[in-house]
Amino acid sequence: MDSLKSNKMKYTAEDTFERLKRIPLDLTEVDYTTIEMGDVNRHDYPDFCDAYIADAAFLNGRMLTEDELDQLNEQSDIVYEAACESVY
Repeated sequence: MDSLKSNKMKYTAEDTFERLKRIPLDLTEVDYTTIEMGDVNRHDYPDFCDAYIADAAFLNGRMLTEDELDQLNEQSDIVYEAACESVY
């Protein structure tokens, strides 16, 4: 019995947090009307290479965390479309 207990992995809160950060963001739950862009320069059109999503919320009203924003910013097509919309 003691050998079974010693073989069990011990998880810390940090381990759990790191595992949760890897859960993919459900893009269908993001309220795209709440997106606020950062570093959108009209003179950089059509590239918008510095543009990023600075803030956004889910459909239920909860704001995205920094990790969720990072995942959303990895979606270059969403960032580009939001940048275009913010200029016009």
